Amino acid sequence: GNHENYDRLLGEEFTEKSFAGGRVKVIRPSVYMLMRGEMYLLDGARFWAFGGARSHDIRDGILKYGAPAYKEELKRFRRQRKEFRVEGLSWWREELPSEEEMAHGRKVLQDNGWETDFVLTHCAPSSVQKEMGFEDTDRLTDYLEEIHRKLKYKRWFFGHYHDNLQVNEKDILLYEQIIRVR
Repeated sequence: GNHENYDRLLGEEFTEKSFAGGRVKVIRPSVYMLMRGEMYLLDGARFWAFGGARSHDIRDGILKYGAPAYKEELKRFRRQRKEFRVEGLSWWREELPSEEEMAHGRKVLQDNGWETDFVLTHCAPSSVQKEMGFEDTDRLTDYLEEIHRKLKYKRWFFGHYHDNLQVNEKDILLYEQIIRVR
């Protein structure tokens, strides 16, 4: 998603390994972080994963921790109840994917004939966002829209919008719900 400590997740602390046909980071012995653009085969079903989302609570800015005026800016932003995050503490550039990650995702899907059973993302494609009433798109939702238009899939699951909602027949917002997919 977003608000993840990407310095830690993508650093050397967690080992990367192959799992179910794709790359993962091992967070705990039974907790894996699925890597962007990878395809996983689990219980006979294919899952394509692509995490990340743009933070919406940074309208007023991103402060740089340790910058000369950081403490004064932090006090002012808090006093004025501004929407902000702090780079390296509560915001990371890697919340949005790189061009390389997006190209990798396309290649994996192309290698799989643009078919999968399930899609796991944090945010939704632009058109699905709009169905939910969110008009503000970005390069990630537009990328996912490109995938959405080409891909043959059974269900697409995402959770960024903090609700539980079956948007349409195939696109499902999950936040506090657990469902059986097979």
